[in-house]
Amino acid sequence: MHIAFVDSNQAALEAIACAKDEGHQVSFIESADPIYPRTAQNIGLIERSDWVTREVATTDAAAVTAALAERHAKHPIDFAVTHNEMAVEAVALSCRTLGLRGTSPDAVLTARRKDLLRAALRDAGLAVPAFALARDAGEALAAADAIGYPVVIKPPSGADSKLTFVARGRADVRAACEQALGDLRTVPPVWRPQFSRGLLVEGHLAGPLVSAEIGMRDGRGHVFCISGRTRARDDEVIEIGPHIPAELPPDQSRACGAYAEAVCRAIGLDLGVFHLEMIVTPGGPVLVEANPRIMGGIMPTVYQHAAGRNIYTEFLRLISGAPVDGPPLPDGCVTGRRLFAAVDGTLPESWDTGWLAGYSGQLIRFDSPVALGLGPRQAVRRGDVIARVILRGSNYPDTARTCVEIAGHVERSLGIKLMRGEYDNKI
Repeated sequence: MHIAFVDSNQAALEAIACAKDEGHQVSFIESADPIYPRTAQNIGLIERSDWVTREVATTDAAAVTAALAERHAKHPIDFAVTHNEMAVEAVALSCRTLGLRGTSPDAVLTARRKDLLRAALRDAGLAVPAFALARDAGEALAAADAIGYPVVIKPPSGADSKLTFVARGRADVRAACEQALGDLRTVPPVWRPQFSRGLLVEGHLAGPLVSAEIGMRDGRGHVFCISGRTRARDDEVIEIGPHIPAELPPDQSRACGAYAEAVCRAIGLDLGVFHLEMIVTPGGPVLVEANPRIMGGIMPTVYQHAAGRNIYTEFLRLISGAPVDGPPLPDGCVTGRRLFAAVDGTLPESWDTGWLAGYSGQLIRFDSPVALGLGPRQAVRRGDVIARVILRGSNYPDTARTCVEIAGHVERSLGIKLMRGEYDNKI
């Protein structure tokens, strides 16, 4: 197959290597403003492609269409895909224009508009919270009053939980609208058109946050895993890390997988691997968002260590028509944590990592501030990720306790208070 990868997140550059190792031809459409650092390792992964088209505005459908059309004319493309959330709309529109094989463009565009997504699920008889799309603060206040507090306010086409707020009263709604409608400085300029589609106001859901990693082909779903998600104790819109598998009873895990498949069918996500987040409420799972792409961040690494399989290899088997059999997860739990600064501060001149040796039996990976592009004496803001860890344990409480210990070591070494997880004081 000739697979065209349009842009990427950091983790998904590995998909290029997987495709080449499987014997596929690869085109890579490189962003003019990539979200991954141009490290030697990342450049090396990109250079494994057979063809690279550089300096493309990958959030612009016309630019992506031109780049794919040029490549398709010379070397016909069998499948086009992106693993960058903010490029999926441009790729979907390009596939529709050029007639390229990929995930259903209509389904992708529906998934990227949370208001349209919820309406489609409601019409299909699936559980959704009460919701409304607001164009200004007045409409947002009216929607929140009608739905009942607390509510969640977010852009309908956002990413990475940016400009997402929990509002517990009218003052919170006004403050959220002021930031989300009037101040997009925290959002990269090329993302702002997608962030400027009003605000989704919806009822707050109570329960654990999980995600289903599901492949779809020929009308059949393949659930690779149900992942648990830990949120920050003091700000639930901040996700500080996944754990695989989720800490759920088997019947709830099966219900989440079945619900994920029903969501994909309802909106037409027909071919690919998708990342669906949901809250497990007392009445069953309810969707938070359906991402028409593979899981991102550190989740592919967590999955690989938990399942012993590469999610990009699973994706390639699925789109190529090869047999797909999501493996049963072994005993134990693999947990990833992003260590967020809880306050503004400045990194010290040097820091100690000798304590890591005490975790050699559990530690899979530790990324220091330097590995994340931060240097000595660099200022950090509340909400910045200043370290990252992946580790293995017998179960989630075991790994969470170790995460708390490691966070304490990092705090003392760096002199910066870190955010804690929502369950950290309960285990």
